[in-house]
Amino acid sequence: MRVDMTPILTGKTDKIPFVFDYEDAAELFSEVSFDGPVHIDGVITERSGCMLLTLKASVSYTTECARCLKELHRSLTFDLSKNAAVSGSLEGDDNDDYVIVENSVLDLRDPVEELLFLELPSRDLCSDDCQGLCPKCGKDLNEGKCNCETKEIDPRLEVLKKFLQNNDDNN
Repeated sequence: MRVDMTPILTGKTDKIPFVFDYEDAAELFSEVSFDGPVHIDGVITERSGCMLLTLKASVSYTTECARCLKELHRSLTFDLSKNAAVSGSLEGDDNDDYVIVENSVLDLRDPVEELLFLELPSRDLCSDDCQGLCPKCGKDLNEGKCNCETKEIDPRLEVLKKFLQNNDDNN
């Protein structure tokens, strides 16, 4: 995912379109499996000495509902627009707002990975009102209620419950 920036840097053109399929994204995430590569389509433009990277990325992935563990198939499309600068042309150490062109090459790996980390949800739900699983028997509560006792006593108060039962038995 490297773009040769020589045509823009030498003034031969003011636009470099590109298309990539990023295969290595699956190595970054353990809770998500990608159904295919991340498809990236973009362009780098130069206007009055400023370079702008604009891209659109799309990916399909499989994960599970964070509450009921059902398998989910999702797709995600995200955009990135970021200024590009030649290495050494920026003052100071704060280069987070730029993608850096080094040795006339722009490597898109870091910006795409950063965007994936920011855009992929930390958890997916099959629906907003998903009931999840019963913590005692594991039944999917979306399919109906189970017969488990829902009233739980705080284990720290168990001694007090026994004391009250003994008092009632003595009276």
